[in-house]
Amino acid sequence: MPIQSDNRIQQGTSLIDRLRRCPFVPAMDAFLYSPAYFLLIGSLSFIANALSAEIPVYITYILIGVYLSLFGRDYLPAMPIVICCYIAPSSANNPGRNETSIFFGATGIFIMILAAIFVASLIFRLAADPEIGRRAFFTRKRALLSGMLLLGAAYLLAGAGSGHYFDHGYGNALFGALQFVAVFLLYYILSGAVKWEQAPSDYMAWTGMCIGFVLLAEIGHLYLTQDIIAEGEILRNRIYTGWGHYNNIGALLTMMIPFAYQLACAHKHSWVFHLCGAAFLVGVFLTCSRVSILFAAITFLLCCLMLAFRSRSRRIGIVTNVLVFGGLIVFAAVFRDRLFALLQAWIGSKLSFSDRIYGYQAGIRQFLDYPLFGGGFYPVEAELYEWSSVEAFTAFFPPRWHNTVIQLAASGGIACLAAYALHRIQTIRLIVKKPTVEVLSIGISIFALLSASLLDCHFFNIGPTLFYSMALAFAEHCPQAKTE
Repeated sequence: MPIQSDNRIQQGTSLIDRLRRCPFVPAMDAFLYSPAYFLLIGSLSFIANALSAEIPVYITYILIGVYLSLFGRDYLPAMPIVICCYIAPSSANNPGRNETSIFFGATGIFIMILAAIFVASLIFRLAADPEIGRRAFFTRKRALLSGMLLLGAAYLLAGAGSGHYFDHGYGNALFGALQFVAVFLLYYILSGAVKWEQAPSDYMAWTGMCIGFVLLAEIGHLYLTQDIIAEGEILRNRIYTGWGHYNNIGALLTMMIPFAYQLACAHKHSWVFHLCGAAFLVGVFLTCSRVSILFAAITFLLCCLMLAFRSRSRRIGIVTNVLVFGGLIVFAAVFRDRLFALLQAWIGSKLSFSDRIYGYQAGIRQFLDYPLFGGGFYPVEAELYEWSSVEAFTAFFPPRWHNTVIQLAASGGIACLAAYALHRIQTIRLIVKKPTVEVLSIGISIFALLSASLLDCHFFNIGPTLFYSMALAFAEHCPQAKTE
């Protein structure tokens, strides 16, 4: 279905205006704001993941980014590229499992050079374009900016005064800075570098659909190639790819469920998108991530409620809900023995929720020892679980506490907790003040991230937070949808 867009090229005298008068620009504008573009970006990401073709795919992504800098209307089409870059790495190139991953050594430097090329082109665009760059970029209203800056300052101060700030060299400060960049950078750039008055209101939803189907394809590829099912049992430790394992895949896919229902609310054939959302839910079940399954089910129910009350065709929404839930009940009844056995295996597994209590208790003790600024991102005394054995990876990425509140308290103390509370109040206010279907979908997606992060460390993983940052920019600035 077509994405609403405005392909008018204004006549101007700036260098960017002249570049955008090139004859191929109108056709490229139409493509960049169409579902075909998402199909291309998503397909490239899956090819990279399945065939270990990360380098040529990253080169293609950078070329598209440079095109946006020179000829693009704005940087909205960069949104799917950002997350597709994150989920592109193959199992063979997982930097936490493979010391010869492409992210180390000469190829790692080459990837950094590619990123630097795009950054240079971005700086050029912001310097040359008076519409989205120069003074207009820096003076753009950003309602969440103050909270994000305070949170970033608290991250950088995490561990100050504890005597352990430099236990790992500059690693503590660098990790805090990375966390701040993940929350702040894309929100700040997209808020100013997008012509929001022309932005399609469903662009974020199509981005979510793109990511969701790439994740489904990656899950299917894992099941076909990794011998995940053995003797009738699912070995979830084999469910991992180059950017994360079952918990990471399940959480990110859970975050994509609401965007199928945003499209279901706005389009005539809502049942198609309802089935897409149900497929995402099934995909989360296939990851065997207990935390993700729990909150995916809650997210799915919230989305069904949104569809029932906000769909342009409530009757179709209600009927589709009944059919989907009926199908799920039939499925559970037919496979009840297998599902019950699987549930028992998960509950009784070594990695049950009770095993995290030690980490929570240790995090609370670290907070009590260093209440003002915490003990830093690296645990002071506790020996937390580290899934990676690659020294180059673990030397930078510290083990985490699997709970956002305890992570903030143990790492950054009262300062981090207070800054995060302000940021969270601002984001809740943003959702409540602008309860359109677009913003509600983003709100449910953020709920999925934050709730899963109460039992895991997703908010301190880079990819979900990058998506979170983009989603906040879209929620604040996006226009209201025009239904079909």
